[in-house]
Amino acid sequence: MITLSIRQGYFIASIVLGKRERETFEEERELLSKKVSYIYDQAKTYHDGKWLGFDIYDNSLCEDIIRLLSIKRKPNRKILPEVRDKSGQLDLGMSHEEITTCLFQ
Repeated sequence: MITLSIRQGYFIASIVLGKRERETFEEERELLSKKVSYIYDQAKTYHDGKWLGFDIYDNSLCEDIIRLLSIKRKPNRKILPEVRDKSGQLDLGMSHEEITTCLFQ
């Protein structure tokens, strides 16, 4: 599971890593920052995986978050065509500038 929640001036990234994903994390640990490794080590492991939470205030963790997202397996769900805009991108109802302003104001 991956959840991104937009807040005033920052966003929260919640990522749940299952068993195979945790194994991949351990293999790639040296590529991630000490902060991400610390959060991973402190997170409790539940029956459905290890829940990681990150408050993102600037770009310092963005590369690590992208790497964690690449560890996640692809979902089985298909996105319905009506939620895509003409360019094929998901339509969030906000422009790039609005999202950037909201996150890094």
